[in-house]
Amino acid sequence: MSILSASSTKFGGRNKKEFYETSRLNDPIAICDMGTMRGEEGDVDSAIEYWTKAAALGNIAHHNLSLMYRKGQCVEKDAKKELHHWEEA
Repeated sequence: MSILSASSTKFGGRNKKEFYETSRLNDPIAICDMGTMRGEEGDVDSAIEYWTKAAALGNIAHHNLSLMYRKGQCVEKDAKKELHHWEEA
């Protein structure tokens, strides 16, 4: 079962190094994509870290986090966190 939402993206030929370098520049889109990439690799903890950072920068990653807290996927279900991230998205 994928931890990703329907909004997950393909990476248009960019490699991990490019995303990593761009994410270090606090590019919220690259940070969100790094989270998605990590999630697809099965590294859920890193995915959550990247999405949380992207969300703090105003990215749609709030949507991914909201779904995870609603479904209890790889995190404990938490209605307050779900609602917070849903409202921010």
